[in-house]
Amino acid sequence: MKALQLLLIFCLNITFAQAQETFPISPIGPQRVFVGAKITVTLSAVNNNLANISLQSIDLPSFGHFQDLGKGFGKFTFEPNPADIGTYLVTLQANASTLSKTTFQLVVEDLPNGNQYYVDPINGNNNNPGTSAAPWKTLKEVFETGKNIKENDVLFLRTGNHKDPVVNQLETGKTYILAEKGASPMFEKLNFYLAKNWVLSGVQISPEANNTTSKGNYVRIQPNCSNITIENCEIFGTSDVMNWTTVQDWYDHAGDGILIEGLDCTIRNNYIHNIYFGLTAKGSGHEVTFNLMDNYGADGFRGLGNNCKYLYNRIQNALVDDYATGNHDDGFQSWASNGPVKDVVLKGNQIFSHTDPSLPLKTSILQGLVNFDGFSENWVVEDNLIAIDHPHGLTLLGAKIAKL
Repeated sequence: MKALQLLLIFCLNITFAQAQETFPISPIGPQRVFVGAKITVTLSAVNNNLANISLQSIDLPSFGHFQDLGKGFGKFTFEPNPADIGTYLVTLQANASTLSKTTFQLVVEDLPNGNQYYVDPINGNNNNPGTSAAPWKTLKEVFETGKNIKENDVLFLRTGNHKDPVVNQLETGKTYILAEKGASPMFEKLNFYLAKNWVLSGVQISPEANNTTSKGNYVRIQPNCSNITIENCEIFGTSDVMNWTTVQDWYDHAGDGILIEGLDCTIRNNYIHNIYFGLTAKGSGHEVTFNLMDNYGADGFRGLGNNCKYLYNRIQNALVDDYATGNHDDGFQSWASNGPVKDVVLKGNQIFSHTDPSLPLKTSILQGLVNFDGFSENWVVEDNLIAIDHPHGLTLLGAKIAKL
């Protein structure tokens, strides 16, 4: 009973700095896009009748586009030109008899002071110089052939399947992999190995790039990596979760979203959906912010590293009710096997058991934000919204020096 009481109090006293809401919109963080590049921002609004929600943006800049995808989902697309450099405020309105509104900042930046290279799976050739007129072929082959990429360089990706690249260069400063304006590049999977200071933005990552499904980690950042940023990407196992109508479908086809094993990585503004485990953070020093996690078969986030921040993420729609096989579904779960998990901040996150009653295989046992095994030392847990039907809404067994 005490755990349930804690859940109710915790939910009723949250505040959101960005939004003026009568029903929750997934938090939208500050966005940035480079000239000549493309980003997307996916969001979700929730009420008791998703079909009644109408979404619109009332102050889009000329290089922006908004699409109401239905059932509370919407997507911004931004593709600026050099004349668009500057800072903008963008507003989203969600109408469903009452009005919710949220505003976010969009910064258009000039390109870094390096070389620009172009990668085109359809028209490229690895013997080309990598210019816009004579691009390389796939990102996988860029790294396999050892192209001379340096700090501040930009790799612009064009439409097509860039396969399963292994990013394996240690750069001294930020180096960028960006979706080109007007393009829709995809990876089947992505692996960072012996990599440092890479920024990936605007790419879809899914085995559907090769018209199939696949298990394993769709994105992996290995232990010998650091300072990797993944932002404004879409990571998914299937584009339509209605394709998986049985528990066995999930076991056979669903892979995991992101596995971070390195140091000081940033995962922000991504749309991760239709996967088994969503995000697992090992290593230390990570910031996981403003991500939308929708339709997952096991745990949404697993936070296992020290000195990590999980801020303003939305985790919703837990599927695959398979507690009998040993997996209890959690929105956010941690545990400690080699000493306590230390210095974790969980702030402004939203965890919903379900927002869409039409989904198949909805789990009945989602736990909210939990750590059952080992110690949680020096954690800050505040301003989170947890809406589930399980007594373990917020449970930290063995919490030491925690601020709740």
